[in-house]
Amino acid sequence: NATAVFLIPNQIMFSQFERQFGYITTRLSLEAALLICALLAAVQLTNSDKTILVVTAALFFGISYHSELQLNHLENSMDREIHSLPAMQRVIAQGPAQSLRWLCFQHDLDRACIRRCFSYANYEPSSGQFRIHALPDNRIVLSDNRDVDAVRTGQYIVGAPDLPMYLIYLCGSGYDGVCSRSLGAGEISGKP
Repeated sequence: NATAVFLIPNQIMFSQFERQFGYITTRLSLEAALLICALLAAVQLTNSDKTILVVTAALFFGISYHSELQLNHLENSMDREIHSLPAMQRVIAQGPAQSLRWLCFQHDLDRACIRRCFSYANYEPSSGQFRIHALPDNRIVLSDNRDVDAVRTGQYIVGAPDLPMYLIYLCGSGYDGVCSRSLGAGEISGKP
């Protein structure tokens, strides 16, 4: 498993899909960590080894708790902002720099929109990898993977058929301030 984490590429593009299958090594790293824990369970440890493991575990779970607390604040702020918008509107997000935090921000939008709005730049329908596929010119979600990527990178130019549409973005310090604004035709998605 550890060899696979190092040797397998993080993304693979299959010809039948519009988007690459990604985060492969990130997904495999969990199994590698579990296997290391199983290996350590069989090793005879000294008291100093146990102390080091307990301190390491405490640091890890402390950092994880802090990160999850930030994500919970972000989710709550996004929920409040989504509920302040008119129901069943198209919504796109402009989040932090492209990272795992951006992925969390995008998926938080998808979750917050359930029964409330349309996550217009959701990558799943345009990728061809999931059960739901977007038809061209539908009014719910972008069907072209290039448009989804343009929203993700902040380069999407809003057209008249996209309206009404709202932009969700970070506006406070840290990850607890989420704001929204209405977009107009001709605007670029990456400008809060």
